[in-house]
Amino acid sequence: MKLSKFAILAGLLLVAALSFAQMEGQGEHGPRGGHHGMASADDQLKHLDKELSLTADQKTQIKPILEDAQAQSKKLMEDDSISREDKWPKMREIHEASNTKIRALLTDAQQKKWDTMQKEHQGHMGHRGPGGPEGAPPPPPPPPQQ
Repeated sequence: MKLSKFAILAGLLLVAALSFAQMEGQGEHGPRGGHHGMASADDQLKHLDKELSLTADQKTQIKPILEDAQAQSKKLMEDDSISREDKWPKMREIHEASNTKIRALLTDAQQKKWDTMQKEHQGHMGHRGPGGPEGAPPPPPPPPQQ
């Protein structure tokens, strides 16, 4: 059970890392991949395909999951009635749900690669806050689940 929760959190960080990588790769004044520099669903799908060698069927099933997560994230980020601190846990929930759906579509071999990718991205993202620069305090841990 703990491994499953870890995998979900790592998946969240993978999607966040893809978004931040897209933003950082564009430069200070260059074009952005979406709202606040989030990588587009197409860019995320291309990255996943490159890393996991997705089948055409998997791509067809994963793309709407990525698009939905991005739409929900964008709507959340644009909601001025929610504080930034309250947005981060909600953003995590969106990405955990999409990562769970995506992982379920992968073969066993792809899931192993997915888990490795998430661990690598978690290490990179562990030095950042939610969208903040290097050295920013990390987000608060998720509430304990029973």
